Amino acid sequence: MVTNTPDQLFTHIDLISIIVPDQDEALEWFTETLDFELRQDNPMPEGGRWVMIGVPGQENLNVVLQPPEWGPGGDDPEDRAALIGTDMLTMHTNDIESTVATLRERGVNITSEPAEVPWGTYALFEDPFGNTHQVIEPPA
Repeated sequence: MVTNTPDQLFTHIDLISIIVPDQDEALEWFTETLDFELRQDNPMPEGGRWVMIGVPGQENLNVVLQPPEWGPGGDDPEDRAALIGTDMLTMHTNDIESTVATLRERGVNITSEPAEVPWGTYALFEDPFGNTHQVIEPPA
């Protein structure tokens, strides 16, 4: 267990949220298309569901599939809908070419083909909700 020091406020990041219009559709897409695992799917006391997924083997970072009504848009449905498609995950791989080929075979929209940058080789793709995500193969 990591403990914070006087000059360190936090020990780690536990979860991030992706705003999605339909939790069931998002759960299916992330688990079946990207091979994420379901970590929690629990009812919320005030209604709705807490749906949390993650990359198998990486237990210390979770992704919450968050409905737009939980966001900062308040009661305005248009403001809440505007939040969809504004999130990004960056995932690492050991073989960018193979990963991109598999994503393409699974029907994923690759928006940027693999390109080399100083920190590795990356590609961009979209989920069905308009969010752009990045996959990167770090340099050897």
